[in-house]
Amino acid sequence: MDEVQGWKEIAGHIGKGVRQAQRWEKLGMPVHRVAGMDGVVFAYRSEIDRWRLSGAGPRAEGAAPGPEARETAIAEAGAASFPRTHAADLRVMLHGALGHIAIITCGLL
Repeated sequence: MDEVQGWKEIAGHIGKGVRQAQRWEKLGMPVHRVAGMDGVVFAYRSEIDRWRLSGAGPRAEGAAPGPEARETAIAEAGAASFPRTHAADLRVMLHGALGHIAIITCGLL
């Protein structure tokens, strides 16, 4: 039978937990809701399998997006959308201070 009913069966079909299946629905996994019945869902194995094979679904085994995805996001949004963090500012200040100490210690000033 091609139909799976409820989040538990859908999750079992994709080999993930219920919460992950619900997240995947938000990413476009084909899940159908029964009109007038809140929370009642079903799906077709063939639709889910086709969706996963099409590449529209998540990357392999929960892998996080690679560095190229971040670079693309930065390029599309502009660097101003990704402000430096407080930790990055502290690292810059620390490197500067260590540089000054090294210069003073070596007697270069």
